[in-house]
Amino acid sequence: ATVAVDATARCEATPCKLEQLDSGAYRVRLELEQYHPFEEVVYVKAGETTTVDADLKPSFGTLTLKVRDDEGKRLPGAQVLVNGRQVGDGDLDKHRLPAGNHTIEVIASLHRGWDRDVVVYEGKHVSLKARLPARYGFLDIKSKPAGAAVYLNGENQGKTPLSHFEVPSGTHDLEIRGGEDYRRWQKRVSIGVRKMERFSVSLQRRVGRILVTTTPPDAQVLLNGKRGQGKSPVMLKAVPTGTHTVRVSAN
Repeated sequence: ATVAVDATARCEATPCKLEQLDSGAYRVRLELEQYHPFEEVVYVKAGETTTVDADLKPSFGTLTLKVRDDEGKRLPGAQVLVNGRQVGDGDLDKHRLPAGNHTIEVIASLHRGWDRDVVVYEGKHVSLKARLPARYGFLDIKSKPAGAAVYLNGENQGKTPLSHFEVPSGTHDLEIRGGEDYRRWQKRVSIGVRKMERFSVSLQRRVGRILVTTTPPDAQVLLNGKRGQGKSPVMLKAVPTGTHTVRVSAN
């Protein structure tokens, strides 16, 4: 505590020893944050030591808060706010609060929020338990080919396979993209609380057509070394997008 004598600062912290004081009366004041000031008139006699024992009374109460999910498990990453200002993550143990009215809020990702209005009294303790119900489910996604990008509501969540992937419960737009050579797979999905939704997706290859003509006609057409494509002129249908080798040979 800081010490002032007759309104003049004398010590920045207690314990404090003042020497060479003249005999007489002195007004001693001690101040410490979150405590009520202590003030007393002290009489000093020459050659004697006068002791001041100051018992500062707290102007605060304390709060203990336990943060749990709906299964009773700890949520160490939950944000705890008092009157809109974050004061901690997860549980609070005898956290000091000024006496008065306060709003306690707890926010955790993928969980429902919690709030309470409390009155804190000087020197008193308040214990609260916040239960935050889960608001998430799980996705398990596999694709052929693997390594496809997974988008949820337009945001990239990673590549397949995804296993036990946590997502907010509710309805979402799920999209799997296999690159330029594959058609996108899209589906609106509903995720229940703590429920698992599994998807195994075979992505369809994009296809095009190749028209082969020759002079003279009736040439044998091979695609990527494979016979059975017919004779020119011929339209090769359902050819996967990408690079291919077309060979023609005349009889």
